[in-house]
Amino acid sequence: MTTTPPTGRNPVAIIGMGCRLPGGITTPRLLWEALTQGWDCVTRIPDDRWKRMVEQLHPDQVPTEPFHASVVNVDDFDREFFGVTVDEAAEMDPQQKLLLESVYEALADASLRPAGLAGSTTGVYVGAASTDQASVNFGTGYRAGVHTGSGAGMAILANRLSYTLDLAGPSLTFDTACSSSLTGLHYAVRDLRAGVVDSAIVAGTNILTSPIITASFVEAGVLSRDGRCRPFDTHANGYVRSEGTVVLVLTRADTAHEGGHRVWAQVAGTAIGHGGTSAHLLAPRIERQAAVIRQALADADISPDQVGWVQAHGTGTRAGDRIEATAI
Repeated sequence: MTTTPPTGRNPVAIIGMGCRLPGGITTPRLLWEALTQGWDCVTRIPDDRWKRMVEQLHPDQVPTEPFHASVVNVDDFDREFFGVTVDEAAEMDPQQKLLLESVYEALADASLRPAGLAGSTTGVYVGAASTDQASVNFGTGYRAGVHTGSGAGMAILANRLSYTLDLAGPSLTFDTACSSSLTGLHYAVRDLRAGVVDSAIVAGTNILTSPIITASFVEAGVLSRDGRCRPFDTHANGYVRSEGTVVLVLTRADTAHEGGHRVWAQVAGTAIGHGGTSAHLLAPRIERQAAVIRQALADADISPDQVGWVQAHGTGTRAGDRIEATAI
């Protein structure tokens, strides 16, 4: 991994990383090996989870076999370590559990003690778009308890971290669909540059415990029938849904240097925008995507010829790939 050269725009340093990803990837090192060696992390949803999920589907939408997906183990959680009771853990969104574990590992990766952050203006910025736990906790006939709301509320994904670590900074959960975690990163960088926070925990998380969204995507024809995502390929036939959690610990680059932190990489600039009115609600627009790229380059104070690679959305759909490639 290489770092981005410092610019006059106050770059932000990534000093810690943690993750829980499909394929047994639980460290940044394993993630790097998966990428460089081309691990295949696509599986079928586990049978025990699938049986629970099928009960939520309309009979006409139950497939003959489980959906293709990339999943993690959502059942292992050391609740006692985090001071969570049995009753509370039973209603907790698995994303809260994955976030707690990954945050502690990211802090360790940054050589920071969790207790040392108590009372600090550290901000928490979580990107998430999965409301699967809410479909259970708020479902018809479910007997509500003390922890029903906090177990499924989207705000609690960030709030749980701030509560556990006793943080005083902003505690925000962003839902902008596929761009949720990058939106969280955008606002964390803004707050770090403005001096609103001295450090930031940025996370992205997703879970696949309810089949309803997947069934909707099947109906829309955007999921790969053979479980393979081939963006920008003539054989592309959709994408594969995945779950997991990734956490970054950020601080200003000068602070990282003064503190002697190892820096994984630097964020030189960010930008966000919206396509506005287009062919339909979910359709992107070429000129709006191009405009956001220009904004990001300007924010980073770099020119297009300095960009070595671009990580794309890469849905593997004809409309999405064509529009994105043209915009780039």
